[in-house]
Amino acid sequence: MCGTVDSLYSSGELKKLKAQEKKLAKIEVHKALKHWVDFFEGSGKYTKVGKVKREPGWEDKLGPVKKLCKMAADGRPKSRNPPPGK
Repeated sequence: MCGTVDSLYSSGELKKLKAQEKKLAKIEVHKALKHWVDFFEGSGKYTKVGKVKREPGWEDKLGPVKKLCKMAADGRPKSRNPPPGK
């Protein structure tokens, strides 16, 4: 077998697979955040005091990306499955 599972995919297949994985990851992140938003909004224990307002383009001013904590890094998928028939 080749060095990595990624080497079994063509560049087009790998590009498509990465796009699909990114889309699924964004959906999972949204679901997780929505859970907590709903939890705090629906709880009688926590009161809503306001909403964060940000200036347009704030995302561009974030700076360098920090390294993941061990728990988050361990939760990441280790490799892809080989394509069917390979």
